[in-house]
Amino acid sequence: MIESGVQLTSSDESIVTVTWATYDSITVVGVGTAMITTQSGDAPPIRVTLNVTASARED
Repeated sequence: MIESGVQLTSSDESIVTVTWATYDSITVVGVGTAMITTQSGDAPPIRVTLNVTASARED
């Protein structure tokens, strides 16, 4: 669960978006690499790199 006061941002919203609803949610919308950054008050930011790929669907 995400604590109050935490902000999330995406470095590339064509790959990953951050939605501000009741709780923050991260949605993959494209292929590529994006960084999600979390920030809360004076704490140092935390950064996570997401590498999103696509593969052929198997039926």
